[in-house]
Amino acid sequence: MRAPLLSAALLAGVVALPAFADVTLTTPIDRPDANHPSGHEHDISKADCLNAKDIFKFSLKLASFTNKQIEVWLSQDKTDCKAKTARMASSDSHCNKVTSLDPSDTAVAVEIASSAIAAQMDGVTGCDDSSSNTAARDFTLYFMLVDANGSDVADVDAQTFDAQIDMLGPNPPTELDAGIGSQILIVSYKVPSSDDVDGFDAYCDPGSAALSTSSSTSSTASTSASSSSASSSSSSSSSASSSSSSTSSSSSSGAGGSGSGDCSSSFLVPGEEPDVAWKACGTSAKSSSQITATGLTNGTQYTVAVASHDLLGNVGPLSELVCNSPNEVDDFFQTYRDAGGKGGGCTLSANDPSGWFGGALGMGVAAMTFALRRRKRDKR
Repeated sequence: MRAPLLSAALLAGVVALPAFADVTLTTPIDRPDANHPSGHEHDISKADCLNAKDIFKFSLKLASFTNKQIEVWLSQDKTDCKAKTARMASSDSHCNKVTSLDPSDTAVAVEIASSAIAAQMDGVTGCDDSSSNTAARDFTLYFMLVDANGSDVADVDAQTFDAQIDMLGPNPPTELDAGIGSQILIVSYKVPSSDDVDGFDAYCDPGSAALSTSSSTSSTASTSASSSSASSSSSSSSSASSSSSSTSSSSSSGAGGSGSGDCSSSFLVPGEEPDVAWKACGTSAKSSSQITATGLTNGTQYTVAVASHDLLGNVGPLSELVCNSPNEVDDFFQTYRDAGGKGGGCTLSANDPSGWFGGALGMGVAAMTFALRRRKRDKR
């Protein structure tokens, strides 16, 4: 009686074995031209879409593929593309065919460009995404053996690949303000509330606007005069304070900061992405609320805009515009020494480019010292 029971147990074990998969997707996926941070290796950015060389190379192993075709479909809302009804939907379909081919061997290579995947996403035309969704969007690729009738596909005849597509940069910062320094502008802003932000980029347009030669000459003469005597030092200190108070400039309405004229640009358009050929004049981390724009020319008015970028390098639309002109700005002690005085200096900080705070602090310390000495004399 034991033999039949043993045979039944063996038979049950054989039946319980999983069926051999007719389609197997081998990993890792070969995508040699991509360069994204860990965890985002297979995500698609706008730059990827525009790069004709950015190609996914999938390797499939097949079995029982006679009279069947390999079809690759994209699902962007977790729709099961194995169902015929999902693939045949004529309107509002969320299963879109990416490519197909007739297999001739058990090993097949399927190459798909990032642009071909992006083209099947809702709201995407070419590599322009009009969906207004700045966050990454999920998609699933279905690799299936499909018969001539396009019937429902069995589980063993399908393999899936999940990734994300993100071709829109984050929203820009707001409330821009530009402070001046020598060959720099220090642009401060309010950081946007978005988890997609990975940093910020400033773009500077000198246009054709520049401070007049006479204005620059007058400024130089004033600085030279301030070096001649202690009394002109006081005047220069007042001038530095005035310069400090004018380090900010307004938005695209046009009334920029010191020496500004028309705050506009033919290249920097608020609400539009900067041209890919337009190089940033400064960058900052996602935690920073200011950027130092460098490599600028003193006395030249610059129109500046700031854009956010994400982990994939997508640059978002430009912010409002702000204008100002970089220039030499001395702190209190530098002006004092230039006028013939001696003593310690004050280190400038990014938050106090004009040195006004250091100058005010120095004068306060001097006043307190004078008062203490006088008090001692009075006690005698």
